[in-house]
Amino acid sequence: MRVPLSWLRDYVAWDGGVEELAELLSMSGSEVEGIDWVGAPREAENLALFVVGKVVVRDRHPNADRLSLCRVEVGETNGGERQIVCGADNFQAGDVVAVSLTGATLEGGLKLKKANLRGVESDGMLLSEKELGYEAQSPGIVVLPNDWRVGAPLSDYLPVAEAVLEIEVTPNRPDCFCIYGIAREVAAAARLSLAPPPVAEPAQRVSRRARRSQSRSPTPTCAPATVRASSAASRSPSRPRG
Repeated sequence: MRVPLSWLRDYVAWDGGVEELAELLSMSGSEVEGIDWVGAPREAENLALFVVGKVVVRDRHPNADRLSLCRVEVGETNGGERQIVCGADNFQAGDVVAVSLTGATLEGGLKLKKANLRGVESDGMLLSEKELGYEAQSPGIVVLPNDWRVGAPLSDYLPVAEAVLEIEVTPNRPDCFCIYGIAREVAAAARLSLAPPPVAEPAQRVSRRARRSQSRSPTPTCAPATVRASSAASRSPSRPRG
């Protein structure tokens, strides 16, 4: 069973390292077979190049109708505004976006450099779910909530580099065949608080008076059924016709 660490932290406040977590689970009976890292390379200097940005200006590229020429604010500590050319069309000026700065290494080993796109310099990239490793394909870039702080590390909000635990769940522990079950194991072993389980919203209750009125009112789309008694029915077996 694959358990992303960020999903686990939705239910239990684990602040330790992933190796320590793997040892804790193995000691409690949930054997961790391995740790798989997905996303961008997890070195701190690389993760610092993935930031929250805000599109200040979006204009049409002077030499390409399907490209946009953008001014993107990435925070003073990251160089202020940057000029970025983007091919997506699902955003507008004022949107908060995910940005990888020049020098960042994306998932798959691609290192981002300044590029000249149709005669215009592009210093960075607006990221889609595909570049972040979330989806195999993406129709556009990621548009983030407006209250996310511009210039903040993207990893403060999203898993840019994600640890995924490979856990062997034995048949006698069906309660651990879900993320919440593993979170409950971590909370018990580490003596941490556990968030409430994810449940669907309760159905809206219908008052007794409403139920009575519904049972008495005829359904307009249902035709009334009739039963007719017949005394001419014969119980003798039917004879084959000649």
